[in-house]
Amino acid sequence: MKPSFSKYSFVASIVATTLVLVCCKSQTSVVAPAIVSMQQVKMDGTADATLDSIITFYRNDINKLMMRNIGICDDILEANRPEGGLSRMAADVVLFEAIKVCNELGNQPPVIALLNNGGLRTSLPKGNVTVQNIFEISPFENSLVIITLNAQQLQAMFEHIAQRGGEPISGATLTISNGKAKEITIDGKPIDNNAQYIIATNSYLAAGGDGFRILQECEQYDTGLMVRDLMIEYVEMLSKQNKHIADPGNIRIKVEDNE
Repeated sequence: MKPSFSKYSFVASIVATTLVLVCCKSQTSVVAPAIVSMQQVKMDGTADATLDSIITFYRNDINKLMMRNIGICDDILEANRPEGGLSRMAADVVLFEAIKVCNELGNQPPVIALLNNGGLRTSLPKGNVTVQNIFEISPFENSLVIITLNAQQLQAMFEHIAQRGGEPISGATLTISNGKAKEITIDGKPIDNNAQYIIATNSYLAAGGDGFRILQECEQYDTGLMVRDLMIEYVEMLSKQNKHIADPGNIRIKVEDNE
């Protein structure tokens, strides 16, 4: 199933290719120009005409696409531990979009979404939200992955979330006590030791990133849809419904005071 908004992935590929070229030319280890003001330089600091001509060819179209307003945010949303407004919103978006994708494919939909705070690189500003804002929040080429876990694997996943002090989740709640997960609920119910659970996550975590090695052992289906593109689509959907982006507000992770 191919996304209908692949133009954003095209932008990412152009930027990524340019950065590779820059790294090869300058032999630098870190290159992070802003997408809307991409400027290539040699090691001596002068503009590289060849690389600049490549960017000039795309710059106007990219800038127009990236600076397009796609929605409105009611307040500044941040990704914090154990959770923040952006953490909750992003996890809800992934669960919503994953359910929609699975329903379209005729597959059993997920009941939980899991993301990582490290994948949310900045806050979402109050006011107008642009495509660039979403790129800045989610700059990585992470795809949506659907994973099936048994109850023991799910418990291990939540234990790792607790050890990390919290990560963005949707469809579940837990309490962290002395670095351990307790009072875990899935859709308001405790884990059924005889059940299997389907979760939605990104390809980084599915590959064992941030220590979530338990996910590598599970049955997986990579949709090929970029998480960033799904976020853009969701914000655009809200805008068409005359709705704003907001912190969902419902707390999913509590930290018990053990002192």
